[in-house]
Amino acid sequence: MCSSHHTASGSDQPSPERPGWPCHPTTSKIAADTASGQHILKIEGYSGTKFLSNGCSIKSPPFTAAGHRWSIEYYPSGKDRVYKACISLYLVLEEDVTRPVKALVQFGFAAEERRHLVPFFPKKSKTPAPLFKSGELDFFSHGAKGCDKFIERSALEKSKNLRDDSY
Repeated sequence: MCSSHHTASGSDQPSPERPGWPCHPTTSKIAADTASGQHILKIEGYSGTKFLSNGCSIKSPPFTAAGHRWSIEYYPSGKDRVYKACISLYLVLEEDVTRPVKALVQFGFAAEERRHLVPFFPKKSKTPAPLFKSGELDFFSHGAKGCDKFIERSALEKSKNLRDDSY
């Protein structure tokens, strides 16, 4: 898109080396509409939540991350019947939007002293179990996306991530 007309630098004189081309090239950039954010959710009193029925959730208070309002739905006995022995986690967009909000979602255990996600190592394993990590997801107004099988309750209860009835 070269022209001897107006350029970003204000020069409209042709270049002596390249007739018809401006003296100074123009520049621009294209940036993806991407923002990032992080939220630490702590479950306290785990033993009191694990008896909720399958499909019942506890919702976190709303928080702001990446310029949007979100909450997390915690299903201590799984969201769907197939996952009733698991903990399910869902990220919920808590606002009206005119176009989808694109997000990459990751759930994991936070290292308290470092405030970042750490891998979960199942008992007797030297390799970490994968954290839940999505591909790019489209969130619509008040929509939820998440992980049906974040972790099996029995594995959490045997892990070092559950301390003082919290994780």
